[in-house]
Amino acid sequence: MADSGSETYAEAVPVNLAFIPLVLLVGGAVFLVNGLRWRRQLGHHPRDWVAVSGTIIEVRRGGGDDEVRFPVVEYRGPDGLARRVHGAESAVPDLHRKGEKVQVLLDPSNPRRARLADLQKGAHTLTTLFLVTGLTLLVLGAASVLVLI
Repeated sequence: MADSGSETYAEAVPVNLAFIPLVLLVGGAVFLVNGLRWRRQLGHHPRDWVAVSGTIIEVRRGGGDDEVRFPVVEYRGPDGLARRVHGAESAVPDLHRKGEKVQVLLDPSNPRRARLADLQKGAHTLTTLFLVTGLTLLVLGAASVLVLI
């Protein structure tokens, strides 16, 4: 029976250390690719869309989960017609209240194309978070490869 103090560090660690950089690199790549893909999708919202005021007329439950809710917002386009747009789902209680005024971004050439302004801001924040996380993981993965070499 060998003395436990005589085993090497590599024998004591059950995980192969070469696996860690691989996980960091793959994880970083996944975050980075998704962040870039979402950033490109956000580009489909042209900067010339106009902001109009909308009113939450209903807060619906969604996704088969009683905790998840999303607002239904009514707004009027430049043509004066009332239209509706759905906001993002949220599990935060009372995030949206019926009668609350919100900002809606709409395409002036096609007022049926619209989205809530706060959804756009949240999407940019999430995309930036994914890009920063992906780059950080890639740098850590590359640095750990260099340490192991």
